[in-house]
Amino acid sequence: MRMVGALFFAIICGIYEPAQAQDIPPFELLNKIIPQLQKPLSPATISFRALAGGDNEICRMQSFEMLLQREDNKGRPNKYFVLLNPQNERAGIVPQQMLAVISRLAVDADGSERAYHPEDPYGKGVCERQTDTDGQPRLTGICALDTFDSSGIRIFQETQRVHLLDPSKQMKESAANLADIWKEIWPLIRDHKLKSRDLKAIAPEAPSGYNVFYWHDRKITALIKRAIIPSTNEGYPCLRGAESRYPGYFLTATTLTQASPARADGCTPGRFIDAATVPFFVLPGGNFGHIEIGDIVIGIFKNDRVERVAFGIVGDAGPIEQFGEGSVAFNRILLGKTTRFVMNVQDVYALDIDNELLKREHATLGILVLGGTKKRLSGNYSRQNIEKIGHEELARWNGGSEKLTRRLNACIAQAKPQ
Repeated sequence: MRMVGALFFAIICGIYEPAQAQDIPPFELLNKIIPQLQKPLSPATISFRALAGGDNEICRMQSFEMLLQREDNKGRPNKYFVLLNPQNERAGIVPQQMLAVISRLAVDADGSERAYHPEDPYGKGVCERQTDTDGQPRLTGICALDTFDSSGIRIFQETQRVHLLDPSKQMKESAANLADIWKEIWPLIRDHKLKSRDLKAIAPEAPSGYNVFYWHDRKITALIKRAIIPSTNEGYPCLRGAESRYPGYFLTATTLTQASPARADGCTPGRFIDAATVPFFVLPGGNFGHIEIGDIVIGIFKNDRVERVAFGIVGDAGPIEQFGEGSVAFNRILLGKTTRFVMNVQDVYALDIDNELLKREHATLGILVLGGTKKRLSGNYSRQNIEKIGHEELARWNGGSEKLTRRLNACIAQAKPQ
């Protein structure tokens, strides 16, 4: 009943006036909807435990076990074997450089100009590739790189959350499908026929960061998470416009941002890092020690036949429960698939690097993060600048040896696979 009191407070304060009642879900619905939303995550702790052995005069890094855990998680922490620059344990562990050999590198499409499209919730659309008169590639059609499951869009039919159902499977006729309901409610949101409300403003106990749209006649509630899909000044989801190669797609956010002018509606299309063109790595929890969002990351995929090096940056912060996620561009470089067109989510999934692939290829996957290098990029996160600065920083870290990856390979030999 605490939610009832919060809404009563909103009515008294004039936020929830009778004339606005049809714009806001009744408290009976909100009282059931809000517990189904993701609760704010508890603070995360990152700690390191020094391990014996592993001395390598070429690598010159120290072996540690990295433990990642949330304060409210009473289970076992996630553990990773990592190498850090030599530490003075009495003064505390403060990583400046970190290397890990990992067994999985999932793909992150957020920030891409084609991450999500309101008319392609499954990310299975097909586009036709054409060439403009100036020789530039162009796409006709709609072909998103990810599904609504990752978009932060949540739909409720009365108090029941509606999920995106697999269209390839036979579902019961009674099962509501997010794609079907979204197709009906989206035009009302797009054309501003439904009022946007900040969920926290009408229900103070709700999690922050959601815009809510209520369709009174159908008792349908749509919520859109601003941390994933930013909103206009009026609270409507930002869409890419004429400034983009792909107008009509949702604008999606990354933790790392860059200077960009705002449109009249408040959206800043150039602010976020494009996962399709910029190679980046997702760091669990974001910054720690002297390592921060925006630093240089070196990825290496190697076996007896090939050695591919990807120069990237730390472009996004991810859940602390997962260590191993890269942008579409980062994974394409590591897999040697830079010329293969990525059409939709199926092509994105094909860029996942997992343990099965590594075993099949007899390959090793390593990630080196060089803290304190963000400033060298001077806010220029183009792929060309990242590769230039990344090459220089790897050469510096390597000690100027003729073979650029000599020290990197020595450290990989010292590290244990996850």
